[in-house]
Amino acid sequence: MKAAIATMVVFAILSFAVVPSIFYYFFGMDIGDLLPIYSGMVLLSGVMVVCTKMVLEEIEGLKEKEDGKMSKK
Repeated sequence: MKAAIATMVVFAILSFAVVPSIFYYFFGMDIGDLLPIYSGMVLLSGVMVVCTKMVLEEIEGLKEKEDGKMSKK
């Protein structure tokens, strides 16, 4: 859970502070219309981390079951 929160915080900082300033520097436009999209990307980054962690835990569990079956033979 800490990884998901850390990812969301870092992505929020990048999305709302770093990327807009770079965008303004190169294109000279305000990006106020894109902030809802950035908010959605922050949430999606957290969901991706949580789902990846769940899948990895499931894979580890299956490996342990497989190793247990192999040692019984």
